[in-house]
Amino acid sequence: MSSLDPTYVSRREWLRLGAFGIGGLSLARALELMEQSPVKPGDAPKRPAVSAILIWLDGGPSHIDTFDPKPGAPDEVKGPWRTIPTPMPGVLFGQGLERMAATLPKMALVRSMCSDAGEHEIARHLVLTGYPLTPALDYPCFGSVVSSLAPDGDFPPYLCVSALQRASKQLGAGFLPPENNPFAIEADPNRPYFSVRDLEPPKGLGTSGVERRVSLVEAFDAFRKSVETSPEVRARSRAFERAYRLIGSKAAREAFDINKEPDSVRDRYGRSPLGQSCLLARRLVEAGARFVTVNDTGWDTHAKCQEFLATHKIPKVDVAIPALINDLDERGLLSSTLVVMMGEFGRTPKINVNDGRDHWPRASSAIFAGAGIKAGTVLGTTDERGETVAERPVSPQDLAATLYTLLGIDPSAEIKTDDGRPIALVKGGSPVKEIMA
Repeated sequence: MSSLDPTYVSRREWLRLGAFGIGGLSLARALELMEQSPVKPGDAPKRPAVSAILIWLDGGPSHIDTFDPKPGAPDEVKGPWRTIPTPMPGVLFGQGLERMAATLPKMALVRSMCSDAGEHEIARHLVLTGYPLTPALDYPCFGSVVSSLAPDGDFPPYLCVSALQRASKQLGAGFLPPENNPFAIEADPNRPYFSVRDLEPPKGLGTSGVERRVSLVEAFDAFRKSVETSPEVRARSRAFERAYRLIGSKAAREAFDINKEPDSVRDRYGRSPLGQSCLLARRLVEAGARFVTVNDTGWDTHAKCQEFLATHKIPKVDVAIPALINDLDERGLLSSTLVVMMGEFGRTPKINVNDGRDHWPRASSAIFAGAGIKAGTVLGTTDERGETVAERPVSPQDLAATLYTLLGIDPSAEIKTDDGRPIALVKGGSPVKEIMA
């Protein structure tokens, strides 16, 4: 087509809109799956979550400096920080987490997460999928599984907010079709001129122009499909369809416009990338998203751990997460939204020579709130130095089984790889009933 035509949009430009939406399993197949293998009544929460927000603390947060402090341990373990009380007798948090402490009655805290994976990529994959990393098969993360089971609509069911570079593979579709990868929002919602790439038609192309080009692209796709049926072609076609629906839906596009929020609300979440990402996640859930991951990087504190946490990480968490939970609650959304905050592992109890803490998979903490959660629960303990789990260990497989159950998905259900091999959503884990309402 001639470059003189200002309404022309190349196929490449449309496909640049990204692969998002539902996919690997049709709605009919999903319903069939759930009918064949329903969640057991004794395991299911009273009110399964409609949507979920995962706050992923990439790098591995120090459990001792946050939600499992050890005030009676030696200085090389407890560090220079004081502890603060929570409304729950005998439960202490680390210094700087005063708002989180006050919000504990609305949350469930698990202090006994543990695994044997101490390398970032291996641990991320294990915690975000429930499966060990293997060279033979990439497993889908929670959001991609939810996406594959979600009914079709104008809004992408699975989205990721903030930088994905370090965890993109582990936050993806794995062996599911690529359309189940997240719709990625790479821009920082805390920036003054934040916008989401590809939500508007290319310059010079109005709605009528889009509709004319749609018929041309669909005709081209029909020809391609008649001679080529690879998963990549199917994914590109579905990606185009979802991109078109998203661009055509004013309500869906407006969900991304965080500038519509009053300054008082934005201030409440904190003017930080984490705070504004959590606010955006709330807007996306309101608009119909099923699973939103907020990826907060920078928790790999091998040097000057307490100094870095005190300056850069803990103040932002202490503002953003209570604001998210309380805002969801006030809007009547907490009863239908599951909120989870975790990382891939904890940090070494003993402070190293660089005043930092290294990788430590044998003990870590995770926070839960919202739909299906027994609020005010503290589960599990670690020993007096925070080295090992002393009571009620929770494995990544247990975590996966819990998340799926809370979302109304049977963790023993099977999904199939491209070659038709059935794979259980979770293998070897059990829902953590103690934190489930």
